[in-house]
Amino acid sequence: MLEVKDALYRGREDLIYRLNVAESPFVTSVYPLGAKRGTQAKIAINGVNLDVESLAIDVPADAPPKLPIELKTGSLAANVMPFAAGDLPEIEEAEPNDAVDAAQSIASPAIINGRIQTEGDVDYFVFDAKAKDRIVLDVMARRLESPLDSIVTLYYRRTQQVAENDDTTDPSEGLITHHADSYVLFEARSDGEYAVRITDVQGRGGEEFAYRLRVSPPQQDFALAVSPAHLRVRQGETVVAKVKAFRTDQFWPEINLEFAGLPEGFATSRAILGKGQSETRFTITAPKDAELAVHWPSVAGTMVFGEDAKTIKRQATPAEEMMQAFYYWHSVPAEELLLAVTEPGPFTFAVELPESGEVEIPQGGTKTVKIKAVRGEQAAHAIRLAAVEPPRGVTVKVAQLPADQDETTITLTANKSLAVGARESVIVSGTLKIDKDNVVSMAPAIPIVIVSSDPPK
Repeated sequence: MLEVKDALYRGREDLIYRLNVAESPFVTSVYPLGAKRGTQAKIAINGVNLDVESLAIDVPADAPPKLPIELKTGSLAANVMPFAAGDLPEIEEAEPNDAVDAAQSIASPAIINGRIQTEGDVDYFVFDAKAKDRIVLDVMARRLESPLDSIVTLYYRRTQQVAENDDTTDPSEGLITHHADSYVLFEARSDGEYAVRITDVQGRGGEEFAYRLRVSPPQQDFALAVSPAHLRVRQGETVVAKVKAFRTDQFWPEINLEFAGLPEGFATSRAILGKGQSETRFTITAPKDAELAVHWPSVAGTMVFGEDAKTIKRQATPAEEMMQAFYYWHSVPAEELLLAVTEPGPFTFAVELPESGEVEIPQGGTKTVKIKAVRGEQAAHAIRLAAVEPPRGVTVKVAQLPADQDETTITLTANKSLAVGARESVIVSGTLKIDKDNVVSMAPAIPIVIVSSDPPK
Protein backbone atom coordinates (compact mmCIF):
# COMPACT_ATOMS: atom_id res chain seq x y z
CA MET A 1 0.00 0.00 0.00
CA LEU A 2 1.28 3.44 -0.93
CA GLU A 3 -0.25 6.68 0.33
CA VAL A 4 0.42 10.19 -1.01
CA LYS A 5 -1.03 13.24 0.73
CA ASP A 6 -0.36 16.92 1.33
CA ALA A 7 1.32 17.57 4.69
CA LEU A 8 -1.21 20.35 5.38
CA TYR A 9 -4.13 18.22 4.13
CA ARG A 10 -4.84 20.62 1.27
CA GLY A 11 -6.23 19.80 -2.16
CA ARG A 12 -6.35 21.94 -5.31
CA GLU A 13 -5.99 21.58 -9.05
CA ASP A 14 -2.43 22.89 -8.94
CA LEU A 15 -1.21 20.47 -6.23
CA ILE A 16 0.03 17.92 -8.73
CA TYR A 17 2.72 15.26 -8.44
CA ARG A 18 4.57 12.66 -10.46
CA LEU A 19 5.39 9.32 -8.80
CA ASN A 20 7.85 6.82 -10.22
CA VAL A 21 7.79 3.23 -8.85
CA ALA A 22 10.65 1.07 -10.10
CA GLU A 23 13.66 -0.98 -9.02
CA SER A 24 15.90 1.99 -9.76
CA PRO A 25 19.13 2.93 -7.99
CA PHE A 26 18.47 5.38 -5.17
CA VAL A 27 20.98 7.16 -2.93
CA THR A 28 19.74 7.69 0.63
CA SER A 29 22.86 9.34 2.10
CA VAL A 30 26.50 10.21 1.48
CA TYR A 31 29.38 10.89 3.86
CA PRO A 32 31.07 13.27 4.22
CA LEU A 33 28.71 15.94 2.95
CA GLY A 34 31.49 18.06 1.46
CA ALA A 35 35.20 18.66 1.03
CA LYS A 36 37.78 21.39 0.53
CA ARG A 37 38.23 22.88 -2.93
CA GLY A 38 41.30 21.64 -4.80
CA THR A 39 41.23 18.18 -3.20
CA GLN A 40 39.99 14.69 -4.02
CA ALA A 41 37.25 13.39 -1.74
CA LYS A 42 36.35 9.77 -1.03
CA ILE A 43 32.64 9.51 -0.33
CA ALA A 44 30.74 6.65 1.26
CA ILE A 45 27.46 6.00 -0.59
CA ASN A 46 24.38 4.40 0.99
CA GLY A 47 21.16 3.47 -0.78
CA VAL A 48 19.32 0.75 -2.63
CA ASN A 49 19.98 -0.95 -5.96
CA LEU A 50 23.50 0.51 -6.07
CA ASP A 51 26.56 -1.26 -7.44
CA VAL A 52 29.11 0.89 -5.54
CA GLU A 53 29.63 1.69 -1.86
CA SER A 54 32.07 4.54 -2.31
CA LEU A 55 33.09 7.14 -4.85
CA ALA A 56 36.14 9.35 -5.37
CA ILE A 57 35.51 12.79 -6.82
CA ASP A 58 37.76 15.73 -7.61
CA VAL A 59 36.65 19.03 -6.07
CA PRO A 60 37.98 21.77 -8.40
CA ALA A 61 39.65 24.86 -7.00
CA ASP A 62 36.89 26.95 -8.61
CA ALA A 63 34.01 24.64 -7.61
CA PRO A 64 30.64 26.26 -6.85
CA PRO A 65 29.30 25.99 -3.27
CA LYS A 66 27.52 22.76 -4.22
CA LEU A 67 28.44 19.98 -6.65
CA PRO A 68 26.08 17.25 -7.88
CA ILE A 69 26.86 13.61 -7.07
CA GLU A 70 25.47 11.54 -9.93
CA LEU A 71 25.50 7.73 -9.99
CA LYS A 72 24.40 5.24 -12.61
CA THR A 73 23.69 1.54 -12.34
CA GLY A 74 23.74 0.21 -15.85
CA SER A 75 21.49 2.48 -17.89
CA LEU A 76 19.54 3.70 -14.84
CA ALA A 77 20.49 6.98 -13.15
CA ALA A 78 20.13 7.46 -9.41
CA ASN A 79 18.85 10.61 -7.75
CA VAL A 80 21.32 13.48 -7.60
CA MET A 81 22.77 14.33 -4.18
CA PRO A 82 24.40 17.68 -3.31
CA PHE A 83 28.02 17.83 -2.16
CA ALA A 84 29.44 20.99 -0.58
CA ALA A 85 32.73 22.64 -1.52
CA GLY A 86 34.54 24.96 0.88
CA ASP A 87 37.83 26.77 1.44
CA LEU A 88 38.43 26.24 5.17
CA PRO A 89 40.44 23.38 6.71
CA GLU A 90 38.38 20.18 7.04
CA ILE A 91 38.25 18.15 10.27
CA GLU A 92 36.79 14.70 10.82
CA GLU A 93 34.73 14.15 13.95
CA ALA A 94 36.48 11.74 16.34
CA GLU A 95 34.53 9.67 18.86
CA PRO A 96 34.16 9.49 21.80
CA ASN A 97 33.06 13.12 22.09
CA ASP A 98 29.58 12.70 23.51
CA ALA A 99 30.28 14.47 26.81
CA VAL A 100 31.66 17.94 27.43
CA ASP A 101 34.59 16.49 29.39
CA ALA A 102 35.45 14.34 26.34
CA ALA A 103 35.03 17.17 23.83
CA GLN A 104 37.18 17.03 20.70
CA SER A 105 39.71 19.86 20.52
CA ILE A 106 39.71 21.85 17.27
CA ALA A 107 41.24 25.05 15.94
CA SER A 108 39.11 27.77 14.37
CA PRO A 109 38.55 28.30 11.48
CA ALA A 110 37.49 24.83 10.39
CA ILE A 111 34.66 22.76 8.97
CA ILE A 112 33.87 19.62 10.96
CA ASN A 113 32.42 16.63 9.13
CA GLY A 114 30.47 14.51 11.57
CA ARG A 115 27.44 12.35 12.28
CA ILE A 116 24.83 12.04 14.99
CA GLN A 117 25.36 8.30 14.80
CA THR A 118 22.70 6.95 17.15
CA GLU A 119 19.51 8.12 18.81
CA GLY A 120 20.40 10.58 21.56
CA ASP A 121 23.99 11.00 20.35
CA VAL A 122 25.63 14.35 21.18
CA ASP A 123 28.90 15.72 19.79
CA TYR A 124 31.09 18.24 21.65
CA PHE A 125 34.00 20.31 20.33
CA VAL A 126 36.19 22.87 22.13
CA PHE A 127 38.26 25.75 20.78
CA ASP A 128 39.96 28.88 22.08
CA ALA A 129 38.79 32.44 21.43
CA LYS A 130 39.77 35.94 22.52
CA ALA A 131 37.49 38.63 23.91
CA LYS A 132 35.64 40.45 21.11
CA ASP A 133 36.32 37.63 18.63
CA ARG A 134 33.25 37.07 16.47
CA ILE A 135 32.40 33.39 16.24
CA VAL A 136 30.14 31.73 13.68
CA LEU A 137 28.64 28.27 14.14
CA ASP A 138 26.96 27.23 10.90
CA VAL A 139 25.47 23.77 10.39
CA MET A 140 24.86 22.44 6.89
CA ALA A 141 22.80 19.27 7.05
CA ARG A 142 19.22 19.68 5.85
CA ARG A 143 20.54 21.91 3.04
CA LEU A 144 22.60 18.89 1.92
CA GLU A 145 19.67 16.46 2.23
CA SER A 146 20.66 15.06 5.61
CA PRO A 147 17.65 14.27 7.84
CA LEU A 148 19.37 15.90 10.83
CA ASP A 149 17.29 18.56 12.60
CA SER A 150 20.21 20.20 14.36
CA ILE A 151 20.46 22.31 17.48
CA VAL A 152 23.77 23.91 18.49
CA THR A 153 24.70 25.30 21.88
CA LEU A 154 27.77 27.38 22.71
CA TYR A 155 29.34 27.31 26.20
CA TYR A 156 32.05 29.38 27.84
CA ARG A 157 34.54 27.24 29.76
CA ARG A 158 32.35 24.21 29.03
CA THR A 159 29.68 25.11 31.60
CA GLN A 160 28.24 28.59 30.99
CA GLN A 161 25.76 28.64 28.09
CA VAL A 162 26.18 31.80 26.02
CA ALA A 163 24.24 31.06 22.79
CA GLU A 164 21.93 28.49 21.24
CA ASN A 165 20.02 28.06 18.00
CA ASP A 166 17.67 25.43 16.62
CA ASP A 167 16.51 26.52 13.14
CA THR A 168 17.59 29.40 10.91
CA THR A 169 16.09 30.14 7.51
CA ASP A 170 18.55 30.42 4.62
CA PRO A 171 16.81 32.61 1.99
CA SER A 172 19.27 31.50 -0.69
CA GLU A 173 17.87 27.95 -0.49
CA GLY A 174 14.57 28.51 -2.27
CA LEU A 175 13.71 24.82 -2.71
CA ILE A 176 13.78 24.02 1.01
CA THR A 177 10.40 24.42 2.67
CA HIS A 178 11.48 23.17 6.12
CA HIS A 179 14.65 24.88 7.24
CA ALA A 180 16.24 22.90 10.07
CA ASP A 181 19.91 23.94 10.06
CA SER A 182 21.34 25.89 12.99
CA TYR A 183 23.30 29.15 12.93
CA VAL A 184 24.93 31.27 15.65
CA LEU A 185 26.85 34.55 15.28
CA PHE A 186 28.38 35.42 18.65
CA GLU A 187 30.90 37.93 20.00
CA ALA A 188 33.12 36.50 22.75
CA ARG A 189 33.09 38.55 25.92
CA SER A 190 36.18 36.97 27.49
CA ASP A 191 39.34 35.11 26.57
CA GLY A 192 39.17 31.39 27.11
CA GLU A 193 37.91 28.03 25.98
CA TYR A 194 34.54 27.68 24.30
CA ALA A 195 32.62 24.45 23.72
CA VAL A 196 30.03 23.78 21.04
CA ARG A 197 27.43 21.03 21.36
CA ILE A 198 25.50 19.64 18.39
CA THR A 199 22.71 17.07 18.39
CA ASP A 200 19.35 16.31 16.79
CA VAL A 201 16.61 18.34 18.45
CA GLN A 202 14.24 15.36 18.25
CA GLY A 203 16.79 12.91 19.64
CA ARG A 204 17.05 10.97 16.40
CA GLY A 205 20.24 9.62 14.86
CA GLY A 206 21.81 7.15 12.47
CA GLU A 207 24.47 6.77 9.79
CA GLU A 208 22.57 9.14 7.49
CA PHE A 209 22.39 11.96 10.11
CA ALA A 210 25.51 13.71 8.81
CA TYR A 211 26.47 17.36 9.17
CA ARG A 212 29.07 19.95 8.30
CA LEU A 213 29.69 22.34 11.20
CA ARG A 214 31.59 25.51 10.37
CA VAL A 215 33.40 27.13 13.31
CA SER A 216 35.02 30.31 12.09
CA PRO A 217 35.13 34.10 12.16
CA PRO A 218 32.50 35.68 9.88
CA GLN A 219 33.22 34.90 6.23
CA GLN A 220 33.30 37.56 3.51
CA ASP A 221 31.08 36.38 0.68
CA PHE A 222 27.68 36.72 -0.95
CA ALA A 223 25.39 35.14 -3.54
CA LEU A 224 22.90 36.76 -5.91
CA ALA A 225 19.57 35.82 -7.47
CA VAL A 226 17.86 37.67 -10.33
CA SER A 227 14.13 37.34 -10.98
CA PRO A 228 11.99 36.74 -12.87
CA ALA A 229 14.01 34.29 -14.92
CA HIS A 230 11.88 34.79 -18.02
CA LEU A 231 11.60 38.44 -19.05
CA ARG A 232 9.60 39.89 -21.90
CA VAL A 233 10.03 43.39 -23.30
CA ARG A 234 8.26 45.13 -26.19
CA GLN A 235 10.28 46.98 -28.82
CA GLY A 236 11.11 50.43 -27.44
CA GLU A 237 9.77 49.60 -23.98
CA THR A 238 11.14 48.71 -20.55
CA VAL A 239 11.02 45.64 -18.32
CA VAL A 240 11.72 45.49 -14.57
CA ALA A 241 13.75 42.83 -12.76
CA LYS A 242 14.88 42.32 -9.18
CA VAL A 243 18.22 41.26 -7.70
CA LYS A 244 18.51 39.80 -4.20
CA ALA A 245 21.78 39.52 -2.30
CA PHE A 246 22.31 36.69 0.15
CA ARG A 247 25.15 37.96 2.31
CA THR A 248 27.28 35.53 4.29
CA ASP A 249 27.56 36.22 8.02
CA GLN A 250 26.00 39.69 7.82
CA PHE A 251 28.69 41.01 5.48
CA TRP A 252 27.27 44.32 4.24
CA PRO A 253 29.61 46.23 1.82
CA GLU A 254 28.26 47.74 -1.40
CA ILE A 255 27.73 45.46 -4.41
CA ASN A 256 27.89 46.89 -7.92
CA LEU A 257 25.83 45.05 -10.54
CA GLU A 258 26.80 44.67 -14.17
CA PHE A 259 25.09 43.14 -17.18
CA ALA A 260 26.30 41.08 -20.11
CA GLY A 261 24.76 39.32 -23.09
CA LEU A 262 22.50 42.16 -24.25
CA PRO A 263 22.64 43.26 -27.90
CA GLU A 264 23.83 46.71 -28.89
CA GLY A 265 21.25 49.41 -28.25
CA PHE A 266 19.74 47.88 -25.12
CA ALA A 267 20.00 50.09 -22.04
CA THR A 268 20.12 49.03 -18.38
CA SER A 269 19.57 51.27 -15.40
CA ARG A 270 22.30 51.80 -12.82
CA ALA A 271 22.02 49.04 -10.23
CA ILE A 272 23.82 49.05 -6.89
CA LEU A 273 23.12 47.12 -3.72
CA GLY A 274 24.20 49.70 -1.16
CA LYS A 275 25.83 49.02 2.17
CA GLY A 276 23.40 46.98 4.25
CA GLN A 277 21.03 46.51 1.30
CA SER A 278 19.82 43.05 0.29
CA GLU A 279 17.47 43.82 -2.61
CA THR A 280 17.21 46.23 -5.53
CA ARG A 281 15.51 46.54 -8.89
CA PHE A 282 16.76 47.53 -12.31
CA THR A 283 15.27 48.02 -15.76
CA ILE A 284 16.20 46.91 -19.28
CA THR A 285 15.00 49.10 -22.15
CA ALA A 286 14.92 47.72 -25.69
CA PRO A 287 15.56 49.96 -28.73
CA LYS A 288 12.62 50.61 -31.04
CA ASP A 289 14.24 48.57 -33.80
CA ALA A 290 15.24 45.64 -31.59
CA GLU A 291 15.07 42.29 -33.34
CA LEU A 292 12.14 40.09 -32.38
CA ALA A 293 14.24 37.40 -30.74
CA VAL A 294 15.22 35.71 -27.49
CA HIS A 295 18.41 36.73 -25.69
CA TRP A 296 20.33 35.19 -22.78
CA PRO A 297 21.64 38.04 -20.63
CA SER A 298 23.53 37.60 -17.37
CA VAL A 299 23.92 39.62 -14.19
CA ALA A 300 27.00 39.70 -11.96
CA GLY A 301 27.85 41.55 -8.77
CA THR A 302 31.23 42.86 -7.66
CA MET A 303 32.17 43.79 -4.10
CA VAL A 304 35.38 45.71 -3.27
CA PHE A 305 36.26 46.05 0.42
CA GLY A 306 39.05 46.39 2.95
CA GLU A 307 42.25 48.36 2.97
CA ASP A 308 43.77 46.03 0.40
CA ALA A 309 40.74 46.47 -1.94
CA LYS A 310 39.88 42.78 -1.95
CA THR A 311 37.44 41.97 -4.76
CA ILE A 312 34.72 39.33 -4.88
CA LYS A 313 32.66 38.76 -8.02
CA ARG A 314 29.63 36.46 -8.16
CA GLN A 315 27.25 35.56 -10.99
CA ALA A 316 23.55 35.92 -10.20
CA THR A 317 21.45 32.76 -10.34
CA PRO A 318 18.22 33.10 -12.37
CA ALA A 319 15.23 32.53 -10.09
CA GLU A 320 11.47 32.75 -9.85
CA GLU A 321 9.67 34.19 -6.84
CA MET A 322 7.16 31.59 -5.64
CA MET A 323 4.81 31.38 -2.68
CA GLN A 324 4.59 28.42 -0.31
CA ALA A 325 1.83 27.76 2.22
CA PHE A 326 0.00 30.94 1.14
CA TYR A 327 2.53 33.16 2.90
CA TYR A 328 6.24 32.41 2.47
CA TRP A 329 8.04 33.60 -0.65
CA HIS A 330 11.01 31.68 -2.04
CA SER A 331 13.61 32.47 -4.70
CA VAL A 332 13.48 29.18 -6.61
CA PRO A 333 16.48 28.66 -8.96
CA ALA A 334 15.81 28.42 -12.69
CA GLU A 335 17.98 26.98 -15.45
CA GLU A 336 18.60 30.20 -17.40
CA LEU A 337 17.79 33.88 -17.70
CA LEU A 338 15.82 34.69 -20.85
CA LEU A 339 14.78 38.01 -22.40
CA ALA A 340 12.22 37.84 -25.21
CA VAL A 341 11.64 40.88 -27.44
CA THR A 342 8.08 41.24 -28.72
CA GLU A 343 6.18 43.66 -30.95
CA PRO A 344 5.73 47.25 -29.75
CA GLY A 345 2.86 48.45 -27.57
CA PRO A 346 0.79 51.63 -27.92
CA PHE A 347 3.10 53.87 -25.84
CA THR A 348 6.52 54.07 -24.18
CA PHE A 349 8.19 56.27 -21.59
CA ALA A 350 11.39 58.29 -21.43
CA VAL A 351 12.86 59.72 -18.22
CA GLU A 352 15.05 62.82 -17.98
CA LEU A 353 17.99 62.09 -15.67
CA PRO A 354 21.01 64.21 -14.66
CA GLU A 355 24.28 63.67 -16.47
CA SER A 356 25.50 61.56 -13.53
CA GLY A 357 22.69 59.08 -14.19
CA GLU A 358 21.20 59.36 -10.70
CA VAL A 359 19.02 61.87 -8.85
CA GLU A 360 20.50 63.32 -5.65
CA ILE A 361 17.87 63.86 -2.93
CA PRO A 362 18.81 65.59 0.35
CA GLN A 363 17.70 63.95 3.60
CA GLY A 364 14.20 65.24 4.22
CA GLY A 365 14.32 67.02 0.84
CA THR A 366 12.52 66.82 -2.48
CA LYS A 367 13.50 66.55 -6.13
CA THR A 368 11.45 66.43 -9.32
CA VAL A 369 12.03 64.31 -12.41
CA LYS A 370 10.50 64.77 -15.85
CA ILE A 371 8.83 61.81 -17.53
CA LYS A 372 7.60 61.80 -21.11
CA ALA A 373 5.15 59.49 -22.85
CA VAL A 374 5.76 58.62 -26.50
CA ARG A 375 2.35 57.72 -27.88
CA GLY A 376 1.36 55.58 -30.84
CA GLU A 377 -1.85 55.97 -32.81
CA GLN A 378 -3.88 53.96 -30.31
CA ALA A 379 -2.66 55.88 -27.26
CA ALA A 380 -4.79 59.03 -27.50
CA HIS A 381 -6.18 58.43 -24.02
CA ALA A 382 -5.32 59.46 -20.47
CA ILE A 383 -2.44 57.57 -18.88
CA ARG A 384 -2.63 56.73 -15.18
CA LEU A 385 0.79 56.83 -13.53
CA ALA A 386 1.74 54.98 -10.36
CA ALA A 387 4.87 54.23 -8.35
CA VAL A 388 5.66 50.51 -8.24
CA GLU A 389 6.65 49.38 -4.73
CA PRO A 390 8.47 52.63 -3.85
CA PRO A 391 11.58 52.21 -1.69
CA ARG A 392 11.09 52.45 2.05
CA GLY A 393 11.52 56.04 3.21
CA VAL A 394 10.91 57.52 -0.25
CA THR A 395 7.58 59.15 -1.11
CA VAL A 396 6.69 59.31 -4.79
CA LYS A 397 4.04 61.75 -5.99
CA VAL A 398 2.94 61.33 -9.59
CA ALA A 399 0.70 63.47 -11.79
CA GLN A 400 -1.59 61.92 -14.35
CA LEU A 401 -1.17 62.40 -18.09
CA PRO A 402 -4.37 63.63 -19.78
CA ALA A 403 -5.04 62.54 -23.32
CA ASP A 404 -3.67 65.83 -24.70
CA GLN A 405 -0.49 65.87 -22.57
CA ASP A 406 2.74 63.93 -23.08
CA GLU A 407 4.98 65.25 -20.31
CA THR A 408 4.72 65.55 -16.53
CA THR A 409 6.88 65.59 -13.42
CA ILE A 410 7.38 63.09 -10.61
CA THR A 411 8.13 64.43 -7.12
CA LEU A 412 10.48 62.38 -4.96
CA THR A 413 10.77 63.05 -1.20
CA ALA A 414 13.35 61.39 1.04
CA ASN A 415 12.69 60.72 4.71
CA LYS A 416 15.11 62.42 7.11
CA SER A 417 16.00 59.02 8.58
CA LEU A 418 17.52 57.71 5.33
CA ALA A 419 21.28 57.34 5.52
CA VAL A 420 23.53 59.55 3.45
CA GLY A 421 24.81 57.49 0.52
CA ALA A 422 21.81 55.14 0.44
CA ARG A 423 20.94 54.18 -3.13
CA GLU A 424 17.59 52.99 -4.46
CA SER A 425 15.65 52.79 -7.71
CA VAL A 426 12.21 54.31 -8.24
CA ILE A 427 10.01 52.53 -10.77
CA VAL A 428 6.96 54.19 -12.38
CA SER A 429 4.30 52.45 -14.44
CA GLY A 430 1.67 53.86 -16.76
CA THR A 431 -1.73 52.32 -17.46
CA LEU A 432 -3.77 53.21 -20.51
CA LYS A 433 -7.25 51.87 -21.20
CA ILE A 434 -8.03 50.91 -24.80
CA ASP A 435 -11.62 49.76 -25.19
CA LYS A 436 -11.99 47.27 -22.32
CA ASP A 437 -8.29 46.41 -22.01
CA ASN A 438 -5.72 47.99 -19.69
CA VAL A 439 -2.28 48.29 -21.30
CA VAL A 440 0.66 48.77 -18.91
CA SER A 441 4.08 50.16 -19.78
CA MET A 442 7.06 50.68 -17.46
CA ALA A 443 9.36 53.70 -17.38
CA PRO A 444 13.12 53.25 -17.13
CA ALA A 445 14.24 53.14 -13.49
CA ILE A 446 15.05 56.40 -11.74
CA PRO A 447 18.22 55.77 -9.70
CA ILE A 448 18.40 57.94 -6.58
CA VAL A 449 21.08 58.62 -3.98
CA ILE A 450 20.54 60.26 -0.60
CA VAL A 451 22.82 63.22 0.14
CA SER A 452 23.30 65.35 3.23
CA SER A 453 20.84 68.18 3.78
CA ASP A 454 23.57 70.23 5.51
CA PRO A 455 25.24 72.89 3.36
CA PRO A 456 28.88 72.14 2.51
CA LYS A 457 31.38 73.79 4.86
